[in-house]
Amino acid sequence: MPTVRMALITKVTNKKVQMVYGTKNGIEKIGDNARELRTDHHFVSPTAKLVAHFRRYTDIPYSEEIAQRIDAQGVASKLAGGDEILHGLSSWLAPYLEARYKCIGSQLEREGYRNVMELAAGIAPRGFVMTRYPDVTHVDTDLGGILDERKALFKELGIQKRPNHYFHKVNVLSLDDLEGASRYFEGKPFAVIHEGLLPYLIREEKQAMAKNLHSILKPQNGIYVTPDVVTKIRYKAMIDGNPSLVELFAAISGVTARNMVDNAFEDWEDAVRFYEQSGFSIDRRPYYDGTYELSSIGRLKSDTERVMAMIRPREVWVMRAK
Repeated sequence: MPTVRMALITKVTNKKVQMVYGTKNGIEKIGDNARELRTDHHFVSPTAKLVAHFRRYTDIPYSEEIAQRIDAQGVASKLAGGDEILHGLSSWLAPYLEARYKCIGSQLEREGYRNVMELAAGIAPRGFVMTRYPDVTHVDTDLGGILDERKALFKELGIQKRPNHYFHKVNVLSLDDLEGASRYFEGKPFAVIHEGLLPYLIREEKQAMAKNLHSILKPQNGIYVTPDVVTKIRYKAMIDGNPSLVELFAAISGVTARNMVDNAFEDWEDAVRFYEQSGFSIDRRPYYDGTYELSSIGRLKSDTERVMAMIRPREVWVMRAK
């Protein structure tokens, strides 16, 4: 079968959208999904700007500069339905997303990995932060359009890329792309990380990505770290009684043509079975383990108990290819 490339073409008939992928040898249909369209950067960018807005309330380096430069608040306000609603969401979503970002760094430190490949890096500042340390090698990856936007953004901000920081165009459905990105580590063990990627992938895409990651990680004794494993049950608990979040999820589906709830695993058992069948051993750890500060709680005067009620059930998974 030819290598699957970026989703480029769609066919829409009678409210049904057929997902078609470009390949080396033309096009190849993957499946039917009523909300699937393209996965290029023009659809994904608004959600990256939404996250950038929430990050501005944290102590994550460069977050305020990034948010100002891209008018993150303007985009976030439109998605949320207005500034007042956005402010209400920020009081707990900012700490939630701060924990999502920081839990990855906490696990990398715990595991002792200094070689890192970040998938779907978007406009997150992690690579620029981590490469302050000369013993770190960090490879930022994303689709070509987004990666070009990333380079331009940080250049405009005057933030220089260091010699131990690399950019590589990667579609996670392409083993060739991932193997190319792994060459920067010169055969040394490395970690693959991502946040906010899995919710936008349908199951077939998750399977293809998991297979590819297993292929690149096993030979080099690598690990796979992500806080993205979430279930339909967890999403339901988040949105029940929260009409503002329901509307935000609907807006995100509208601009990405992806339904995060539909794409989630059915339950924890489904998620565990999925990754075990993909050849991984799994170590499930809490999002928040007390090793980092949630700075946005104080900055926004958030209801700490409400925030922690959202964060406590979430997990970051550390996986190894068997």
